[in-house]
Amino acid sequence: MSNNKAIEVKKTSYIELLRQHAETNELNFGEYERQCVANAIRTLDPIIRQSNYIWDSFSKNNVMGVLQQVAFLKINPSATPREGYFIIRKNWDKKNNKALQPTVEFGVEGAGNDVILREFGTNVKEVKSYVVHEG
Repeated sequence: MSNNKAIEVKKTSYIELLRQHAETNELNFGEYERQCVANAIRTLDPIIRQSNYIWDSFSKNNVMGVLQQVAFLKINPSATPREGYFIIRKNWDKKNNKALQPTVEFGVEGAGNDVILREFGTNVKEVKSYVVHEG
């Protein structure tokens, strides 16, 4: 199977899983969220391959968690200026001196902070903060 076909299969299956998750949890998963997830998968694929991994190297829960962040925060990894980035973390068990399953991590940057503020920071009437002192 060609890489483009494999990516399309991954994209379709993850989007369907996210749609089901959104439906179960009464979350909006519209066309823009689908586009963000599709862009995340297209952005992640070369990063995964350059790190000498394949998609199946990562736990499905890890990848789903990252894609949920992308979708429900409405962060588009393909946007210019950049809204988010991905890191592949190679995990190591120091005690047994062996490699563990790698993980994908997602971070918000630059314009992504503006997206989150516009999406979730409007109509906030009051922000409370507390100072906690020791003792």
